[in-house]
Formats: sequence, C-alpha cells, structure tokens
Amino acid sequence: CAVDRAGAFQASMGLAVGDYDGDGLLDIYSTHFHQESNTLYHNLGTRGFQDVTGFVGLHEVTLSRLGFGTVMQDFNQDGRQELFVTNGHIENYPDNPIHRMSPQLFSFMRDRWTDCSARAGEFFSGQYVGRGVAMCDPDRDGAVDLVVVHQDTPAALLKNDSARGHWLKLEFRGRQSNRRGIGCQVNVRSPNRTWHQQLSGGGSYASSHQAALFFGLGEHSGPVDVEVRWPAGQIQSLTGVAIDRSMVIEEPLLTP
Repeated sequence: CAVDRAGAFQASMGLAVGDYDGDGLLDIYSTHFHQESNTLYHNLGTRGFQDVTGFVGLHEVTLSRLGFGTVMQDFNQDGRQELFVTNGHIENYPDNPIHRMSPQLFSFMRDRWTDCSARAGEFFSGQYVGRGVAMCDPDRDGAVDLVVVHQDTPAALLKNDSARGHWLKLEFRGRQSNRRGIGCQVNVRSPNRTWHQQLSGGGSYASSHQAALFFGLGEHSGPVDVEVRWPAGQIQSLTGVAIDRSMVIEEPLLTP
C-alpha cells in the first residue's frame, strides 16, 4: 500500500480493512498526506489489489486533508459499509490555516462513495488535529461508537445514534487459538447474502479496536448462519442464530 495507481509513493498513515462491495474479499483503505489523497485498494483475489480511488469518488474529496486514523464499518447497520477518517496536519507553524481539519464520513451506495459528513452530527463541523480512532461499544447496545484521539485537545467519544437496521455483534473466546480470537475469519449468511469480516488486533492509526465484530444486516429480520474459521485451523458452524443481539462464540476443543 505504499504506492497509488500511478506508482507514486504515498505517506501511508492509517489503515482500514473491510469488504465494502460484499464480494467476500477484504479491501484496504489507506490514509495519506495533504494533497496525496487517500487510497482505496479493491481486492481482486489471486490477482492482487487495484487502486480504485478515483473510480469510486474518493480522490478529490480527500486531497485537501491529511488523514490519520480511519475505520471501515457499517455504522447504521443497513448492510453497507461507511468510512470514517480523522484528519489533521503535522506542521504547526504560526498561523498554519490547515493545521486543524474536519473529520470525514463517507457512505457507499450504487458503486460510489459520498461524503455525508454534513449529516453526521455537530462533531463533523469542528476543526481538530486528529490522530487515532478506535471502534468500541461502551454502552453495549450493539452499535459501533468511536473514540477519536486529538493531538492537543481531549479525546472525543462519539456515540452512535443512527437509525439502525438489524444487526449481530460477535465476540470470541479462544481455547486453542489466542484468548480474544484475533485472526478469526467470519461469514454470516442469510438466504440472500453473505457478510464477511476478520477480527484484527490493530488498525486505524496507533489504535486497537474492541475485540468484536459488528455485522449490519439491513432489512433481514430472520435468523442467520455463522461460520468461524479459528486461527488454530478449526472451522465452526452455527445455524439458526438469532439476531439483534450480542453473542460470545467459544472455540471448540479439537478432538484427537
């Protein structure tokens, strides 16, 4: 992720991973320096990754920012991913007009990303020197909240009050794999769609998210099937899982 479509080197500040187009492959979003634009790498499977930033509407809207922490997550749980980016310049010379920057929120629909920051709340109209951002659910309502760290002002806890679709929150307890299940690959299946995520130990910029996966299921209101590929190698299948709840999945012990 060090170069863009033209082969130009980029700063590579923050990193977010998610399956934004629902094809079962994890894509990569990387934040960069002022006037570089952030970069979205589309996962082509065995053919590698392709920089699609300009094709999907993410080039010009990020050129004027210097991005740091970022997450790709379905905040309103409609079944489609959103992108959050916290921004802020590194140079604080006197009267630098772009030292503080507004954060951004992008939504994905009809093969394009759109800046929806103006509709996302008062926080997005402020100017900050943003650095780290982490996903969490401190109130345990199943919605993804954010903690945003700033260089010279207090951190912000952003409570997610979005109108939400159906959802499923999964946490993991490893018995032969690591205790928190870091590295688990998970498929959640309804009759019409599959959602894919992987639990990582870090991400964003100098940040660690809560060890949980949040699946936005949109209008699907029935039970789902869940498949977990544990880091130790075992594949665990759960059928008829009720939704709109939090669930802890424990790794089964391998039999000799």
